[in-house]
Amino acid sequence: MFLLDGNQYFNRPGPRLVESLQILAEVLQPERFSFGFEGKAWKRWRG
Repeated sequence: MFLLDGNQYFNRPGPRLVESLQILAEVLQPERFSFGFEGKAWKRWRG
């Protein structure tokens, strides 16, 4: 499970659309993409 900062990146339209797509790429395929958002815009939840 992943926790994403929806208020900052996903709930509002605007210029952060590219960053939102980069975050999703990191979450869905971490072995291929690393944009540096882990820990800032999203993190793994180990419950």
